[in-house]
Amino acid sequence: MAAIDEVRGWLEEFKRDGSIRVDLPPQPNDECFNHIEHAPREHVVELRDKHLRHIVHWAYEKSQFYRKMWDEVGVKPEDIKTYDDMEKLPVWRKSQLRADEADYPLFGTRTVKELLPYVPALYRSTGTTGKPTMHPWLLEDIEALEESRVRWIWSGGSRPGGCFVDFAPVAKGSLVKVMNNAVGRVGLVHYHEEIFGYQADPAASAAFQLELGKHYNPLCTFMAPEFLIGLAAQFQKMGADPPYDVILPGGTPLSSRLRQQLRSVYKKPKGFPNIIGAYETAIATECLHSAANNLDFFHESEDLSVFEVVKPGTGIRAAPGERGELVITNFFNHVAPFVRFSLEDVFENSFTTEPCPHCGRTGKTWLKPIPGRLKDIFTVRGKELMPWDVELIIGDIPNTTLTYQLIFDDWDMDKLVVKIETTCELPDLNYEKHVSDELENRLNIPVYSEIVPAGTIPIAPGGYKVMKVIDNRPK
Repeated sequence: MAAIDEVRGWLEEFKRDGSIRVDLPPQPNDECFNHIEHAPREHVVELRDKHLRHIVHWAYEKSQFYRKMWDEVGVKPEDIKTYDDMEKLPVWRKSQLRADEADYPLFGTRTVKELLPYVPALYRSTGTTGKPTMHPWLLEDIEALEESRVRWIWSGGSRPGGCFVDFAPVAKGSLVKVMNNAVGRVGLVHYHEEIFGYQADPAASAAFQLELGKHYNPLCTFMAPEFLIGLAAQFQKMGADPPYDVILPGGTPLSSRLRQQLRSVYKKPKGFPNIIGAYETAIATECLHSAANNLDFFHESEDLSVFEVVKPGTGIRAAPGERGELVITNFFNHVAPFVRFSLEDVFENSFTTEPCPHCGRTGKTWLKPIPGRLKDIFTVRGKELMPWDVELIIGDIPNTTLTYQLIFDDWDMDKLVVKIETTCELPDLNYEKHVSDELENRLNIPVYSEIVPAGTIPIAPGGYKVMKVIDNRPK
């Protein structure tokens, strides 16, 4: 059987399993987009392991990259029967992907070559951490990717009859089409304003968003929190209340203070749900009850993909409550599989498999947000910390804006240098001393803090996020 026919057969089985909902749209009062999110735990585990075995066999048989990597450690597909067996497989990283694509351009050896004629469009990663990598997708696999996005959009409160305003940039063939189709499956109209469309004329863009809010209910959007707060300031400048009923922040973990800031400027949304995941995979999403109460309950769609937390540099899972690196396995990318791929995010191995008492979802629930990237771990006098550890303290200090930058100049520094914005009138020596003392006492390290007026720290290239780390450490 041709590889494309195998994929199409898998897609139909995926639909029969219920992992892709086909009777659309759901009823507006349904808690979950897909009934499988409420399925008995035993059924979720059964589907998870079935889909895992499928993608592991597929990757070994069709991808030279995986066959070589797994043969080197002596692991065969038949050795992987359940989620618990995955520790036998090596974890790999984006540096290996870049090297593979450099040695075997354009797509590397991970890609299933006989499927390339069926790839309708080319996508590349953003390149924020290095040279962009290729992301070929089949239309058949994109259906499953869309399913993961639809579950997220629905869980945040989006419902049929509304409009989704999309600010995502389209550089490098961004998967805008995925969001277009996903919001359509929810029953929303998709309007792509893009970040640069807004930046070209913020007042005109905001005025049109206000018009959309008069005609569509709910009005929904997704963007980085920094951008959303700036957008709210634009509405305030125009003397208007933000029209959004559903806000889906992303790109930055939400601390309690950051959620509080969003609540203070967006009055209509019931909550601001955080997400865990990436461009390459399905995502774990907060239900609205978790978002409204700062619970950080991230519900994983285990029939679509699985997360693991492993000790960095190993394939061994971290102990319960221990931090490690986040590793993902997709069940739905056949042209370029992701099996035990490190996202290089730091993550805590804290979860429960009990049904959520609030929304009833039965997938694994992770209990902590991502505190940052592996590359952002820093050391001061032998103590390892993350930007998230600093941000939580800054959030507790009055009159800070939560916009800050950490400056790293060595791999084991004598003190932490941090620049923090404030709404206070400066100079204010007492306030500046209070900020430094609070950081030093709670982090238990020497700190030099530079306090600057709000709006001083610039937005990063791309226009919607602040660079929280300035890394000048020697390579």
